[in-house]
Amino acid sequence: MLIFLANSNSVYAANQVSVTEAKKVIQTHISDLESDHEFSDEWRNVDIEFNRNLYDIDDTVVSYYFSLVKDDKEVGYYIIAARDNLTPVLEYSNAASHEGFEEVPGDEKIYYFGGLNFTGALNKEKLKEKFKKSKDKHITNLEKELIDLELTSKNVGGDEKKEQKQKLEKELKANKELTLEKLKIKENVTNIEDTWEYYLKDQPIEEAEFKALSLPSSYWLGVPHMYQRQAYVSNPGSACGPTTAAMIAQYHYNNGHSYVRAKQYYGGNEWQLINTLRNELGVGALGLYESNFTHHFPRYLNYDNYSGQVWRGNKINGEDAYSLDTFKSRVVSGSPPPVMWHRFPWYDNASVTWHWQAGMAYRVTAGVTEFGVREPDTNVDSNKTKYYPYMQNRNDFLFIRLIRS
Repeated sequence: MLIFLANSNSVYAANQVSVTEAKKVIQTHISDLESDHEFSDEWRNVDIEFNRNLYDIDDTVVSYYFSLVKDDKEVGYYIIAARDNLTPVLEYSNAASHEGFEEVPGDEKIYYFGGLNFTGALNKEKLKEKFKKSKDKHITNLEKELIDLELTSKNVGGDEKKEQKQKLEKELKANKELTLEKLKIKENVTNIEDTWEYYLKDQPIEEAEFKALSLPSSYWLGVPHMYQRQAYVSNPGSACGPTTAAMIAQYHYNNGHSYVRAKQYYGGNEWQLINTLRNELGVGALGLYESNFTHHFPRYLNYDNYSGQVWRGNKINGEDAYSLDTFKSRVVSGSPPPVMWHRFPWYDNASVTWHWQAGMAYRVTAGVTEFGVREPDTNVDSNKTKYYPYMQNRNDFLFIRLIRS
């Protein structure tokens, strides 16, 4: 099956990938896991079960959702592209299931836009209606937040208030110009043919041909998981930012920086660490701004730091030049970068339009760099790590570079 898609000023044919081929991608991807990868033991001899189709805005199938099953228990999931102009592996995790998908009513299709953007609707017409309603409501909320910011200092200094105003104005402008078409999953045609060949060829070409030489091909950090909706956490729906900060603070405490105020400082209570960081970082009505995270979290790390090397932070956009190498170097250096995703507020109760996760890993496979994150909004009883292709999603996230100098 051929699907004709517009790319810049040209039209080209994208081949549809079958469910069988998508399953083969997963088999190869799992077989390539390094022996020290956190999923490698857990995913030995798993069964790969097709779960459901995921859709594009025109009701064509854009990707497939698979479950990994071992001993009658779901131990992970994959989302694999259904078109060969997309990165083959779009998302995977050792969570039992994609919790967001489970919340979509069974009679609705799941429309998948990559990263954290997806929603459910009966068909493309209902999707368009839902998009318009959500967009209008979000614009109203942004306009109200701008008015509130002008009327009160919200305990924000002059420079930070100016940054927040600029961010809100920029987001308001972007949302007024936003169309459903712009939410579509990003195409990535650069060397993508080689990547598909690697996964689908009977005898794959050598992985060494793809790998970068300057940094290890994979690296991961044991960032501890914390759950933003655990008991006693204040305003848990907007607690992804302080929970991400809490996970990173706890990681540094556990790895030699005993001066960091981790949960031990608060009687061993994770919720108290999270709530303290909510106040320290200045979480607002729409969540934690990246300017607040950048300015206030290093200060928090430095409270009891007398080593002479102080923590500093700066914002890196995913599409910035050298951002990928910066992300990888932070992981290799043992400094987990906080990651902030931009997401469209599809649901009526979605007041927070961005989401924080703790960056903690990367892996280069078949020429594609995947980055791993700890997800604060995953239940503590499930597993907590998710991986996404970096370049496929680079326009949808930013991260904070934390460094001691």
